[in-house]
Amino acid sequence: MSYAVVTLKKGEGRTLKAGGAWIFDNEIESITGGFDNGSLVLVHDFDGYPMGRGFINQNSKIRVRMMTRNIHQEIDESFLRMRVKNAWEYRKTIVDTSSCRLIFGEADFLPGLTVDKYEDVLVVECLALGMEAFKETIVKLLKEVLAEDGVTIRGVYERSDANERKKEGLPKAEKAKKVYVIGGGVAGMCAAFTAKRRGHDVTLFEATDKLGGNMRLAAYPPGKGDITGMIRSYIVKCEKAGVNIKMNTKVTAQMLKEDTPDAVILATGAETLVLPFIKGIENPDIVYGVDCLEGTRPVGHKVLVVGGGMVGAETADFLAEQGHEVAIIEMRDAIGPDVIHEHRIFLMEAFEKYGIKQITSAAVSEIFSDGVSYKNAADKSDETIYEARGFDTVVLSMGFSSRYTHRDGQNVVYDFAEELKDIVPEVHMVGDAVRARRALDATKEAYEVALNL
Repeated sequence: MSYAVVTLKKGEGRTLKAGGAWIFDNEIESITGGFDNGSLVLVHDFDGYPMGRGFINQNSKIRVRMMTRNIHQEIDESFLRMRVKNAWEYRKTIVDTSSCRLIFGEADFLPGLTVDKYEDVLVVECLALGMEAFKETIVKLLKEVLAEDGVTIRGVYERSDANERKKEGLPKAEKAKKVYVIGGGVAGMCAAFTAKRRGHDVTLFEATDKLGGNMRLAAYPPGKGDITGMIRSYIVKCEKAGVNIKMNTKVTAQMLKEDTPDAVILATGAETLVLPFIKGIENPDIVYGVDCLEGTRPVGHKVLVVGGGMVGAETADFLAEQGHEVAIIEMRDAIGPDVIHEHRIFLMEAFEKYGIKQITSAAVSEIFSDGVSYKNAADKSDETIYEARGFDTVVLSMGFSSRYTHRDGQNVVYDFAEELKDIVPEVHMVGDAVRARRALDATKEAYEVALNL
């Protein structure tokens, strides 16, 4: 295969000769041979001395990004595997690899590519046209190399949305669309600013007077205040991208009929899970965990928290820190089984510190103003009805379900989304509007939807 040859001007290429990886447009004397932007070329000094191989892009001031100093080195899968392997082995010697930057562009001799590892998720950003062709192969090789060390990657999150891509001639949206994002939680904001940076006309609607959704509530429990920084980051990104934000606005089907957007992204989040088969669950004396965290309803001194998952456990910790006498009841055999290991250690230490009473393997059958009755969930043959009574307040904190989900037994129907499909050409649901889960999963889904509009 013949390659085009880039020849440097006499006296130029000083950065390259000092160990750098870039050749700028004003350093080039001539280019001989045919090429496409993003293709590999050979680089020669002014006197014909071979300098190596890199990929060329006439759309960029950085005209050539070097891949190797060996003029004879083929840039194939075995070469990329070597680069990936070297980067991983180096990280293992210098950082905690549970979460780290795996690939750092030119520093790892893979120019224009950044890959971050967050536990079992990879986040990829590609800012160079030539590297775009190698991107998928490199991600595949990363998964293979990590698997050799027992690390399984669950998902890949691509965020190739930066403005630098436009300078490189990398694609943004083929056609600008009128996009409505309904819901101002982190998934909605992620979808909004991503869609806007791709060139779409984006309006974000939030039904309340605050952005952040349920992630705001996650910042209230002890030790989780840093979450507010993440929320603020998303707000700033939307503002800087130029997203049109409308607060205190509830979107209706009639509004969408009149405004005729090209696409709607439903990011309406989740609301407190209420299981109708539990007798007394609609008792107005019951305080929801979200109201407790936001301080919109008072609670007495002695509190029973119903629900021992992550939300319930953090609510119990929050109340105990404030001086309440707290007990918590959970159907499973342990409190906080869905909490990540590191966080659960600190949570259980707090439970011990504050003397939070734990009732586990308890299937609540009825809720009263001062407590609950329950059965032994671990032994179905035990028909005994147990009680936990004498509390000033019962706090319901059993988790969340989709805000646009109607549950009838085992059936789940997304009424609003189905209605919109006859009105709007494109309707997408993201984040907790689909089902309640981790913020990372919600924002990843929102990003992918916006990226493909």
